[in-house]
Amino acid sequence: MRRLTALAREIGLEVSLLALAWVLRRPEISSAITGATRPEHVLSNVKASDAHLSEDVLEETEKILDNRPSPHPLYVRQ
Repeated sequence: MRRLTALAREIGLEVSLLALAWVLRRPEISSAITGATRPEHVLSNVKASDAHLSEDVLEETEKILDNRPSPHPLYVRQ
C-alpha cells in the first residue's frame, strides 16, 4: 500500500483515485461501481475518470500489484 500511495502522490492523486483511474482503464472491465456519502466524493470520483495515467504509471501499478490478469478473449476490446 505504501508503494501505491507514493506513486499516487508522485502523479498528484490520492491513492483511491489512482485505484479508480486504473480500474477504469482496464480493457476487461466495462464499468466501476463507486460509493459516495457526500457530494464531494462524487466530484472526486469524476476526477479519477479524467485522470491521465501514462504507460509508465500503468506499468508501475501492475508491478506493485504483481498483477497478471488474463481476460477472456471475448471481453478484450479489439
